[in-house]
Amino acid sequence: VAKIIRNEEEAFLKTLDRGIELFDAAAQRAIAQRSTNITAEDSFKLHDTYGFPIDLTQVMAEERGMSVDLEGYEELMEQARRRSRKTGGHVGESGEIVMVLPPDAIASLQKLGIKPTIDEDKYLARPLSVKVEAIWNGDDFDNVVGIGRTIAVITNRTNFYTEQGGQVGDRGSLYITSEAGSVGMRTVRDQVLFGSQLSGDEGSSLRGAVRVKIEDVKTCGGYVLHIGHVIDGNLNVGDRGSLKIDRDRRTPILANHTATHLLNHALREVLGEDINQKGSLVAPDRLRFDFSHPRPMTMPEIAKVEQLVNEAIHHSLRIHAETVPLELAEKIHGVRAVFGEQYPDPVRVVSIGKPIRNLISMSRNPEWKNYSIEFCGGTHLHATAEAMAFVIVQEQALAAGIRRVTALTGPAALAAREAGAELESRIIRASEMDDQTLPEECNDIAKLMDQLTISATTRHKLTGLCEELKESAKAIRKQENAAGREMVVEQARMLAENNQDPVIVHEVLGADKETLLVAMDIIRAKCPQAAAMLFTSSEVESKVVIVAGVPEILISKGLKAGDWVQQAAQICGGGGGGRPDMAQAGGKNPDKVDEAITKARAFAQQAIS
Repeated sequence: VAKIIRNEEEAFLKTLDRGIELFDAAAQRAIAQRSTNITAEDSFKLHDTYGFPIDLTQVMAEERGMSVDLEGYEELMEQARRRSRKTGGHVGESGEIVMVLPPDAIASLQKLGIKPTIDEDKYLARPLSVKVEAIWNGDDFDNVVGIGRTIAVITNRTNFYTEQGGQVGDRGSLYITSEAGSVGMRTVRDQVLFGSQLSGDEGSSLRGAVRVKIEDVKTCGGYVLHIGHVIDGNLNVGDRGSLKIDRDRRTPILANHTATHLLNHALREVLGEDINQKGSLVAPDRLRFDFSHPRPMTMPEIAKVEQLVNEAIHHSLRIHAETVPLELAEKIHGVRAVFGEQYPDPVRVVSIGKPIRNLISMSRNPEWKNYSIEFCGGTHLHATAEAMAFVIVQEQALAAGIRRVTALTGPAALAAREAGAELESRIIRASEMDDQTLPEECNDIAKLMDQLTISATTRHKLTGLCEELKESAKAIRKQENAAGREMVVEQARMLAENNQDPVIVHEVLGADKETLLVAMDIIRAKCPQAAAMLFTSSEVESKVVIVAGVPEILISKGLKAGDWVQQAAQICGGGGGGRPDMAQAGGKNPDKVDEAITKARAFAQQAIS
């Protein structure tokens, strides 16, 4: 408890420190505008974005002899509340309003005797015959909808699983191929519900095939909204057809949900019974599980959890699911539920490895804690072996005292394993490479480490191996740099010793900017009365480096290093400058170095003549 309190205090102090910085900036803006009032926008941003309490903003403003635009702040807060109410508290990832039924729309459906959607078939993947009861366009109900517009179709029954409990909703299609004669019989009722008469076309006895692509599914007031758009034909209220889910998409969702239960159980076994679920995401491509834990998991702990889940998959445990009275379900030893969640009575129990009847008949059996048993309304596999494999790809902090595990199952997990094994083999092969190829291979491997999806334990292991490779590559580069430095120094020494002219202009091979400056220091030390300009270039990098040094005696005659390097750099497609005694420049045309040397030599000789 003390540790959790300390973590909360430290988290708030960070918020406070950040808030003080932002408040200072807001105060400075107000002062710059000759105002003593902290704007409503700044106060709202401090509260809404950074969690900085408005009362603290007021206190700090008063300490500076300033005030806060509370009226404007309250208006912004009310606007935020209205936006939240309008969207039902749901906003999509790209900021769009998610399709929901407001209370008055639900009341209209109930008044007209349209019953909540029967969803008992959501655990089955087979197609389902349905009747279109209503079409919601986001603002009101429509009788008929054509191609393109986003709608929510309400049917009498559904086999789609709606987004809930962390599991994403199904996708699929609604196919209408039957006669539409029943449409005309509903005109009076539709006047009450939809406020419009059906057109003559809508009352025709037979229409072509209609297809609705369903991209999301949500529940509002017991009504299941099949959200999508018509891609063929016109959809009418009263149409009968078939709902078909995307089975290829549902299959990995089943695997990820079952693996989430196994993960929950394994975490308790490895980290202790104090682990409590704080959230989850079950999607086709991954699963996420949030849980209470005061510290990061160690690599041995992650490896053990991963091992336990894979053992359960290997044993091909049967998944059992039944709806039982809540009172009986709560008595099962070791049963898990999300803290604070309200469960229906009766409640659905999902057990991995033991039939529900056994759990109920011997509810106090301590052996049950060795099995994953949870209250859950989600869809699952028939047996754990169908998940194929389980890989934890990341463990991270989510909030104070809350950790998050991200994992994969099925082909994605197998691919992550294979990618890790191939990368490890490549690292091993790299350790046997010669000095010339190792540095480049080391860079390529480091890039792959960032790009590939591999398990957290494999990543930890390979990171260690990569560090060893980097040290080897670093040693090689150090040796190469030392050898290159010696070569550059020798060239500079030879230039200085063989020089008799007041101007030295020369290209130094195998140098970089740092070693070129070293060469310049050597020449200036040995030839203090000479002006020197040195070039080095790289065809591979399309790069030219130029440095120049001019002694005081030649500066007085009119040769300045800054002007000198500019003349050379312009020919090489670059620029530069500096002091009269020392300057640097660069270019991007190595093939122009010879021409630049000739022009630079002529420029210097003319300046000092």
